[in-house]
Amino acid sequence: MKIKTLIKRLVSNEVLEIGKSVAYYPRNKKIEKKFNIYNDKVIISERKNYLKDSILNYTKTLHVEGAKYYFSEDAMKPTLYASVFACLIRGFYKDISKEEKKEWIEYFNSCQRKKDGLFMDDVVTDDFYLNFRQGYGARHLIGHITIAYDRLEAVPQYEFAFLDEYKKPDDVIKWLSSLDYHRIWGSSNEILNIGTAMQFARDRMGLPFDASIAAMEDYLIKNIRKEYGLWYDGEIKNNSDLYEAIRGVYHIIPILKYDNIDIPSASNCLDLLYKSQNKWGGFDSMIGSSACADIDAIDPLLRLALQENINPDEIKDMLDKAERWIYFNQNDDGGFVFGRKNAFNWEDNENLYSAKQHSNIFATWFRSLSLQLIDNYKNNNNEHRIWTPGMECPLYRE
Repeated sequence: MKIKTLIKRLVSNEVLEIGKSVAYYPRNKKIEKKFNIYNDKVIISERKNYLKDSILNYTKTLHVEGAKYYFSEDAMKPTLYASVFACLIRGFYKDISKEEKKEWIEYFNSCQRKKDGLFMDDVVTDDFYLNFRQGYGARHLIGHITIAYDRLEAVPQYEFAFLDEYKKPDDVIKWLSSLDYHRIWGSSNEILNIGTAMQFARDRMGLPFDASIAAMEDYLIKNIRKEYGLWYDGEIKNNSDLYEAIRGVYHIIPILKYDNIDIPSASNCLDLLYKSQNKWGGFDSMIGSSACADIDAIDPLLRLALQENINPDEIKDMLDKAERWIYFNQNDDGGFVFGRKNAFNWEDNENLYSAKQHSNIFATWFRSLSLQLIDNYKNNNNEHRIWTPGMECPLYRE
């Protein structure tokens, strides 16, 4: 940890001035040169040998005490979000002791509200955190913390009362019909948040969401755009349309695959996914791609390739390129950046921030998840995975 960062943490009344992330520029010759050198010198098979240790070592540098973790070396206070990602990483690699499991369960339970079942954190909680339903906030956190509870072999102490508005199938259809499928990234995030929460409530808490889940899944299957094999209300005329459309696939497919439902028109979606990889191996039109952009394409690519019995050799080059690009986003500290060149700032919160070229725990979990997806696919296994709703749902059916 840098001395400057440590001093800022100790001075509680000092506020960091942190701006929003800067968009990628079309070209960055300096980073491109480094990437080309990197690909000449680094042998991916060697990096795999110490991937687990490097990631775990990085995660532990962010440990504060008990179940509390910093989001990055730049964050001033530990957060619940960071603790959840640390649990996911360490659970992924079976690196949690019985005593640590107990500490995490107690910490998570202490953050849960009885009245609605949502999890609160004084460091990041505000009206936006409470009310936003898409890529951030209390409902977004649910989709991550349920996986953590499964890793800890526990369930939250209170029911998910915030799901009461979805108990009737007709209300689920009304909600799904109200979403904006042209801005599919945000809407699909909301579907993932609520869908996985209902699946967890059904399977772990014994709550009566069977009919609502069935209604949701039936709606999604019936409303897929067959010509594209995805959920997008618009025509795909350019790269901007293509990448927006793909973002929505990732958030919906795991819901269906968790309940062993195949995706219609999968071959059409695969054709679009094939086209979405750039020359670096990432999945964005710009000269880099974020942790989100990469897994948004990699996860559905592999799930649909399995469904359609695609010969692994047909996509081997794509996956090799993707691996090289993801490893390029790993720093010497063992952690990963969300995106090369950019700072990361989640909703302007100084405790969910990492400076330019610095690792953070969210990106480390997401990029390691991408690497493990590729490894699972290549080796025909579900290693490191448990049958859980959401983003860590295994590739292969049980």
